[in-house]
Amino acid sequence: MQPSKLIRPRPSWDEHWLAMCETASHMSTCIRREVGCVLVSENNRAIATGFNGVPSGWAHCSELAHDDPLRCPADSNRGESSLGGCFAIHAEENAIDEAETISYGSGQEEVYGAWSVVRAYVSCLPCTSCALQLITRLPNLKEVVAKEDYDAPGAKAVLERGGVSWRVQSW
Repeated sequence: MQPSKLIRPRPSWDEHWLAMCETASHMSTCIRREVGCVLVSENNRAIATGFNGVPSGWAHCSELAHDDPLRCPADSNRGESSLGGCFAIHAEENAIDEAETISYGSGQEEVYGAWSVVRAYVSCLPCTSCALQLITRLPNLKEVVAKEDYDAPGAKAVLERGGVSWRVQSW
């Protein structure tokens, strides 16, 4: 019996995880930008995913009246300076929260999800606040890989100072 041939080339791990970010981002409730995040272990296992949106149980921004003070301004500026008035929990924060609740194994072999994360895949490079969350709450994080750049020079400096490399991976 001959092995079957792949009809298409197998994606790289970066392509795979960035596609997973794209899928996670479709769960977003944000009217400004859909962002997904996948936290990955050294052996390329997904530890947690997240997407941006208002806190659980809140009405989504798209459901609120235009004059509601909790509705996102959703202006066209997509850089970090435009985050004022946004009440969304960011994708990175949601993924980290999920990773912190996960543990597997038992006794001395028990591993906590946040400790096993070495790479974060995101739809776009994080804002400065999320970069701080990534380096302080994921102690073994080595790299952030993004599908798109993001106008947050402070975030890049935070990652670098925290010993975490970052790159934008076009695919």
